[in-house]
Amino acid sequence: MIEIAGIRTESFEDGIGIRVVIYFQGCKHYCHNCQNPHTWDFGKGNEVTIQYLLNIIQNDVLSSGVTFSGGCPFCSNNLDEIIELAKEIKTLGYNIWVYCGEKIENLNEKQLKLLDYVDVLIDGMYVDKLRDDTLAFRGRSNQRIINVKEYLEGGNSNTSIRSL
Repeated sequence: MIEIAGIRTESFEDGIGIRVVIYFQGCKHYCHNCQNPHTWDFGKGNEVTIQYLLNIIQNDVLSSGVTFSGGCPFCSNNLDEIIELAKEIKTLGYNIWVYCGEKIENLNEKQLKLLDYVDVLIDGMYVDKLRDDTLAFRGRSNQRIINVKEYLEGGNSNTSIRSL
């Protein structure tokens, strides 16, 4: 079972293309003016199966990608299940974007396993004073859009989105 706060289909804002967005429940960052503070508390979401989420993704015929948001997927009590979900999503041919309050350099060994299935990581905490509404796919200048494959192959964390 995976604890989620909600699901949004046919999103245009959370990555390139039309996407299914899964909002995971639980976050330890408690960012000031977070847009999803209802996702912070663990145990306050809905528990669903991996198959339930896969059915929603496959039934959204317009979407070509899936975005993990929250909360923070890397903070989840269900990280093993989220990794399994990501693996299944990749076998279906979807790309995966993940929003995370952690910096990629600070992820632990278990969290790094999720990156094996992630195409793009938006990392960095939501810092309200760094708000910049002109930035694509993120709202703060400290948040980075990282091409995970390039990063894992020895690139840097400032990879351009054009290389995706």
